[in-house]
Amino acid sequence: MTAYASPANFLHPATRILLWVLFAAAVAVTDWRGLAVAGALLAAALGVLGDRTCVAMLRRARWLLLSLLLIYALATPGPELAVGEMPLLVSREGVETGLLQASRLVAVIAGLALLLALTPVPQLVSGIHAILSPLRSVGVQPERAAVRLSLTLDYARALGRPKGKSWRDALVTALEPDGDPPSVVVIQRSPFTWHDCAALAAGAAVLVIAW
Repeated sequence: MTAYASPANFLHPATRILLWVLFAAAVAVTDWRGLAVAGALLAAALGVLGDRTCVAMLRRARWLLLSLLLIYALATPGPELAVGEMPLLVSREGVETGLLQASRLVAVIAGLALLLALTPVPQLVSGIHAILSPLRSVGVQPERAAVRLSLTLDYARALGRPKGKSWRDALVTALEPDGDPPSVVVIQRSPFTWHDCAALAAGAAVLVIAW
């Protein structure tokens, strides 16, 4: 089912998603100075919104971040770090590269948290639908992708709320989300405006500068 609604936000949901993609691409090639600027802006935005999603996402990704750091530290050739006369079996270049890559991942996660804080699930679904709609000519069905995304997000939110007091109870009930999945997924359509064009142009410019 498709519902038409006037735009209620400054930017189209698809524009916000694409800006996050451009941000992730820029972060992947930027240096410490760019990461510092991006981190300060993200921290300020999330602080103003009072959103705690980023903290929860980073807590869940802590082992991935640690693994990333260790892989680079152990696999990158170079002079070994040492404490006194005891070598640490990791290279200085590896530690620096691992910290840089882990920081980039933290920035991408923080950007995703900001996107989710600014974009409710219905708008997120409509944004994905708008992005995939041009691919209809090559066989992509944007409605099906939007419905699957909506159902996945509903289950993910339900699974994020454990029903028991212990980890055993949470494990037993992990496949039993609260309530029934929605039988109707509403895709809200809103027009793109010049604000979207300007925002995407600015995001592309930032990517070019970072590159």
